[in-house]
Amino acid sequence: MTATHVAAGLLALCALAPAAAGAELLANTDFAAGSPAATIKGWDLYGPLGGSVKPLPKSGALLGTTRVQLPDGGESWEGALAANTIEVLPGRKYRFQIEARGVGPLTFGVLEYGWKYSAAVIGKSATRAELTPEAKVLVFDYTPTQDRVSHVRPFVQVTGWWRRAELRRASFVSLAAAADIALTPGHFAAPIGGALPLTVQSAHYPVKLLLYGPTGDAGPGGGMGGSGAFTDIFKSAMSVQGAAGQAVTVSIPIPTDALQGSYRLVAVDLATGGSKAAHFTAMPKADLDKTLALLKTLNLPDGATLVFLGDSLTANFPNRNYPALLDRALTWRFGGKVKVINAGIGGNNILQMAERLDKDVLARNPTHVFLFEGANDCKRTYQPATGELSDWVVPADKYEAAFRDIVSRLAEKKVKVIVMTCAPGDPVSLDFFAMQKKVFGEGGNLFCLPDEVAKIVAIQKRAAADLKADLIDTHRLLSDYMARRQQTNSPEHLHVDDGVHLSEYGNREVARIVLEYLAGGK
Repeated sequence: MTATHVAAGLLALCALAPAAAGAELLANTDFAAGSPAATIKGWDLYGPLGGSVKPLPKSGALLGTTRVQLPDGGESWEGALAANTIEVLPGRKYRFQIEARGVGPLTFGVLEYGWKYSAAVIGKSATRAELTPEAKVLVFDYTPTQDRVSHVRPFVQVTGWWRRAELRRASFVSLAAAADIALTPGHFAAPIGGALPLTVQSAHYPVKLLLYGPTGDAGPGGGMGGSGAFTDIFKSAMSVQGAAGQAVTVSIPIPTDALQGSYRLVAVDLATGGSKAAHFTAMPKADLDKTLALLKTLNLPDGATLVFLGDSLTANFPNRNYPALLDRALTWRFGGKVKVINAGIGGNNILQMAERLDKDVLARNPTHVFLFEGANDCKRTYQPATGELSDWVVPADKYEAAFRDIVSRLAEKKVKVIVMTCAPGDPVSLDFFAMQKKVFGEGGNLFCLPDEVAKIVAIQKRAAADLKADLIDTHRLLSDYMARRQQTNSPEHLHVDDGVHLSEYGNREVARIVLEYLAGGK
């Protein structure tokens, strides 16, 4: 065990011990005998030096070594097996264990990363064990070495000539106890350059407060192709002191250069590793003042239940999508007397929504249902063999019948129905994907083609008018947003890189549109 491999005080190597009560399994594989894919389920080779993994019918998986010519002319043999990244919390304890036998030393531990999609290793905690012909269970207890560690990749490594390790039954668990901690933001939003009041109540102190927020990236062409707009990255940490069981109020500063968007606060009880999370929105003060003024005009009755029925544009990015933004704002305005329910499921088309209408919508006793979908219905598939596009997934006549049926069934139950027309796609991204499929002869779905979206919007408007449903022309309003962004060269793209799903900015805009509808006395 050397200083280069060990973070002091963060690990222990011992015989097999049962997991702590309440331990949560985060990653697991038994390296069961069978095909190579089954043998290393959830794991993959890590690092430029390679190595080899083979299934062993009786003893799990064999981790071999690969001979490598080093730049200085020397030689090395090294192989490593690593799991996909796993989210962790600074201050919480984890356990990585694996059963192994073999020849020579085995190094095992975790590589640390600053965010989910990062390729840069910011820390490493590991230990070494001398293998024997008899299998034994090796245990590594781990706590993140720094506050900005958000993900880890457990690894197992053998090095040197004639080294081998036979592995099985690997697991990575959280050892956190049940949290006896409460976290209550004083507001649903905070002004950039201002502060958020926060009340913490914990059975133990100190409590570590971790603040995560958006990268600011949005597509097309943003960092991580725009998907980073929905990736929490570490922003800051602070320690909260207090008397056991007593509430403590603190102020979370929002720097003047903070990015607007959804933020996540996590409180970790350092005594138990238990944690609680809360979310809020940071925005420019002028925007916050407008939002507060808009909220004060709302006049929803106590017990109002707003259900948002849709696809991935509604379901994706929990705690950061437009229903989540509305939920926090309306909870602040009405003190929990108005409910917001997200009934979106990614990939759904109108037929699937009709099938689950009773269970996912009517069973919630809604007073308002916002129907926002269309992209999955009118998508078309490029056929490289013929160079043609398939028809809509749900043919137009079937689509209109199912759409009208949903609106009618809701109206029969005296539910106010609000039709939100299909969102537009981003032409830059969508044109690129269409070109790529045609030039390189690749099949696949093409979403939000402008002509198809125009047809489905026309059906939605016609159904709303005929059935006396309220209408929000989301398509037009979001198209106007894209036009304004293009004119001002704003980086606040409506979509992430795929040109279909709404970015953090897009979800913020949809939430604003819904609030303006509600403020109109609806």
